[in-house]
Amino acid sequence: MDHITKFVEEKIAPPLIKFSQYRYIQVIQRTGLGIMSLLIIGSIFTLLSAFPVPAYQNFIGGFKTTLASAAGVGTAFIALYTVITTSYALVEWYNKNKGEKDGYYSADDSGRCIVSVDQPGSNSEYPG
Repeated sequence: MDHITKFVEEKIAPPLIKFSQYRYIQVIQRTGLGIMSLLIIGSIFTLLSAFPVPAYQNFIGGFKTTLASAAGVGTAFIALYTVITTSYALVEWYNKNKGEKDGYYSADDSGRCIVSVDQPGSNSEYPG
């Protein structure tokens, strides 16, 4: 067991940790966490409106359409909420890491995009 743990800590974890530090990966993580609450709320309303027990369906009666509407509103706004959450997470990342480069993409003062390719013997500088 110690051999497997040591292998994971030495060989697998370091590249995954480096990958998780990239700007857009962190933003995707924050976005996923941000929309999770909306997904859970929409799922709860869907479950409450379509619970497959006839006695429960008779109990809620006409309130079923209200619950289904609440679920529809929650899922209808997922795209909008995703855009807002992604924008917020990216702004938060930029404010936290002012002036830092994540080693994959960066922009210099003139606005050009520099793509770093970490391959031996390649020139990853922007030619111009």
